[in-house]
Amino acid sequence: MLLCVVAMAGFIGFAVYEAVVLALPPVREEPALFTPYHLARSAFTLVMAGLIVRAVSSALAKRPAPASRGLRQSDLILALAAMAAALVWVALLVASPKTFGALAQEDSAIEWASVSFLLAGSGLFAADLLSRLRSRSGGGWIEDAGILLAGGFSILFFLMAMEEISWMQRIIGFETPGELAEINWQHEFNLHNIQTDLSETLYYFGAGIFLILLPLVAEAAGHWLPEALSEFVPSRAVVAASAPLSIFNYGHWNIIPMQGTAMVTLFVLLAYAAAAGRRGSGEERLLFLFLAGGVAAGQALVLAHGPAMPQIPNATEFKEFFIALGLASFAAGATAARRGKLARTVKRSLLRRG
Repeated sequence: MLLCVVAMAGFIGFAVYEAVVLALPPVREEPALFTPYHLARSAFTLVMAGLIVRAVSSALAKRPAPASRGLRQSDLILALAAMAAALVWVALLVASPKTFGALAQEDSAIEWASVSFLLAGSGLFAADLLSRLRSRSGGGWIEDAGILLAGGFSILFFLMAMEEISWMQRIIGFETPGELAEINWQHEFNLHNIQTDLSETLYYFGAGIFLILLPLVAEAAGHWLPEALSEFVPSRAVVAASAPLSIFNYGHWNIIPMQGTAMVTLFVLLAYAAAAGRRGSGEERLLFLFLAGGVAAGQALVLAHGPAMPQIPNATEFKEFFIALGLASFAAGATAARRGKLARTVKRSLLRRG
């Protein structure tokens, strides 16, 4: 907590300096800068990220990860495939920025894949919600909280998917209402482009905290939630699948939360590699080391070759792809965990009757 306070004080100081002295808006999309000031700020962010993750992971070292959250073979394959795809796209940026930019356009296959992941996650939570309602047994606030969370995630993922494609505006072909078109930065039928930079910063930073940092904090904290609600916290498998989201920072690199997310991701992956080593899980240790190397190398290449992108926002489409993949992985893991618990409950009931 002390480290968080120090980090927050430092970041507020940087923000005040940029607003008052440099006259910069708090959130902005611009080419990544590496002036002495920006390098000093990055060094502070790197140190704070490392110390905060180290403080959390020191508690993790005293708590073996639950077996239910261990990485299965399918988790390993998904994480490797995700990082391989990310590195291929980074290589494409280096070799052919024009092709990289073409893949990032509206209604591209990557955008529709992102939408599909979000809709799949919404559907999984909708099915989970129906299952919870059917099996409702008056279990009190914990049961009600599970119902609210399943329904909330289902609605949230659906809204995110529809916002991504402007509520199918380009497919149906309807016009943006005049008042909305005037305040929407891209004149589209959605809400997030009313303040694009702010909404993107909140979305990317929030997704990074939820998909990358929260799982480590939850494992380090131990049994801080009732077991019936623990499936609503992302697992290490989600971290592994989501790791590439921290590679594609260019236009937002000058925003401290975006830098912090990338740096926190690197240290979280290293912390999980160390934890796997302590457990004697060599395969998992190698996976997290590979993911950490991929994040570091991929981000460095994106920063180095970002100026060659046709448009500064091109990289964000790839970031959104991996956020959506991570959220779909979270939904699949959460709903599968509950189905497993139900199956074990039914089996125990049948054995007692037998």
